[in-house]
Amino acid sequence: MPTYEIRAATTESELAAAADLFREYADRLGVDLAFQDFEAEPQVLAQMYGAPEGLLLLAWPTAPADPMRADSLPVAAGPPAGDAGTQESGLAAVPVGCVAVRRLAPDECEMKRLYVRDAARGSGLGSALARAIVEAARALGYRRMRLDTLGSMAAARVLYASLGFVETGPYYDNPLPDVHYLMLDLAAATAATGAAAATAEAAAPAPALGVRAHAPGSDASAMAHLPSAQAAPGPARPPDLARDPAARRASRRPATLQVRFAATPGVVQTLEGPVRHRSGAALVCGLHGECWPVEREPFDRRYEPVDGLTAGCDGLYRRRPGVVFARRVEEALAVPVGAEGDLLHGRPGDWLLQYAPGEYGIVAPGIFCDTYELLGQAGSDGGQQP
Repeated sequence: MPTYEIRAATTESELAAAADLFREYADRLGVDLAFQDFEAEPQVLAQMYGAPEGLLLLAWPTAPADPMRADSLPVAAGPPAGDAGTQESGLAAVPVGCVAVRRLAPDECEMKRLYVRDAARGSGLGSALARAIVEAARALGYRRMRLDTLGSMAAARVLYASLGFVETGPYYDNPLPDVHYLMLDLAAATAATGAAAATAEAAAPAPALGVRAHAPGSDASAMAHLPSAQAAPGPARPPDLARDPAARRASRRPATLQVRFAATPGVVQTLEGPVRHRSGAALVCGLHGECWPVEREPFDRRYEPVDGLTAGCDGLYRRRPGVVFARRVEEALAVPVGAEGDLLHGRPGDWLLQYAPGEYGIVAPGIFCDTYELLGQAGSDGGQQP
């Protein structure tokens, strides 16, 4: 049974792979998307779906697909120059699915281009992509998500209904016949799972239609991989980085971040894996669109409200000065985090962080450079955690 890793498209080659998937998506629809200026869309993916207001996810096989269906996967000679990490991480050179979200209004977004290649259909990947982008939109602070799909795509509508989408009126001018417009209340809904979602995915859901529009974005190249929930080897006990001669001390750079507090328990699809949180946890959005949950007690230690905001209220929070221990990841690993011990997955080049005894995290290289400044060796201060 193949497994898949869902992560943000960040590099030039990943965006090129996404463009190929988008073109396949359009071909499979069998309708003319000229009214969306679709021909131009593959050339401007980073602008349309980039952080901080959007996200484009790709799904990569991490284990061999069914050999009886291998001929339905595109074959690549290997990743483009500069992308050797794709092979080193065990990922196939060609992704098999995609989905995106982009801004419509300050509190409203749109799901775009949900598509899974034939070789991966029936595996649950379509449902996983849809859930991941819904959680990403919620973490980005949107309150409503919209999409449109064709009446002929019954299986897709079943999947969307299983996630909580309901029929609504048109939200843009679409000349195609028999279009269904759907909306999800992100403030109230939780991405659903269960029999309805499984039934929809088994029927190979088709992609959602979308309208082309540019959303103000930033350089997406610093964003990290976004794995989906999947089976992984059991993690070894994380080392005490305070006593690790290979670790470094790193100070947090000043930053003001958007935070909201969870009214109910839930799951956030972080850049390194899904993490469950309790009611009252802080859901923090970083400078590159990355989002993660922090339980209230450690959050209060690391962040402070700004501009007179009452602690515990949604709004802007400043990262408090502090020092952590950091070690560059040399081989793939997984560490338990959060209240439920969920696994964060790190790849070579990522950074393993120790915030306090027993509190760990994994950060992608670009985000680490923007968030932390390296200091001396871990043992240079006697191994005490500031």
